[in-house]
Amino acid sequence: MWQDSYAIGVETIDAQHKGLFEYVGRLLEELGHEVSYHDRRHEIDEALGVLKHYTLEHFATEEEYQLSIGYSGYKAHKIKHEKIKRDLANFETELIASNYDTDTVKRFLGFLLAWLIFHVVQDDSDIRRDRNRQKAALSGEYAKRLADRTKEVLEVFAAIDNSNMETSIVTADSGIASADCLCYKVNLIGGLGGNNLGVIFSERFAIGALQSMTGKTIDLHQTDKVTLSVFDGVLSTVAGKIAHAIAEEGAAYGVGTPGIVDASTLPDGGNGFRLATALGDVTVVVF
Repeated sequence: MWQDSYAIGVETIDAQHKGLFEYVGRLLEELGHEVSYHDRRHEIDEALGVLKHYTLEHFATEEEYQLSIGYSGYKAHKIKHEKIKRDLANFETELIASNYDTDTVKRFLGFLLAWLIFHVVQDDSDIRRDRNRQKAALSGEYAKRLADRTKEVLEVFAAIDNSNMETSIVTADSGIASADCLCYKVNLIGGLGGNNLGVIFSERFAIGALQSMTGKTIDLHQTDKVTLSVFDGVLSTVAGKIAHAIAEEGAAYGVGTPGIVDASTLPDGGNGFRLATALGDVTVVVF
């Protein structure tokens, strides 16, 4: 599950992240396919204890480092840390109240993996970008800059070599989305030239990207709650990260929370670009 591209370049933090990926990976392997969890309460309680200890130790390490480098997103990052702690406490209460029923345990396992990928790959990679912002000079026309930023996101999330991504311009006339795609809509706050961003993943890219991140073969049409929870969490995270990267280029003052929508409900018009990657296509359109 761990990818070297997830590293932020801080040895202590990267080692903690790698260890957590390995722990959650083992947990999913041991518990992810169970039908009943009544006789696995000890392992689940132990996992909650490990994760609560992690949130205290690792989050403190991260926050201390962020303060030491003057990280601009420190306050927002700390707020997210506090929310994760509350989420874990809420799941602990819910698991006990439900007597560790299958649905609750599977939602908990899905939450763990989706949160882990979101925390490490999105939130913590922002630390690396903030530190290296001055080194990341982008040149060329505006659309190319936005495409370049999107390539950076995909390279980190799906470990795709961005030098092999081909960029093409798309418009409403040239066709933006196909039937077998997954589309996320993101509101642009104070957007320039549009109010919404559509991030459209081909089905092949979506399945390949999640398989690259988790090391597991995914069936998009299965009903397993853990897989579906992780699937939506990961793609929503990627869409949000792309939106934030584009906003930083002056497209908006901020972005809303990504939400999955039917591609046919996207507004008329719009233009953007499509990236052809080794895993499949990703299209980004401003409406």
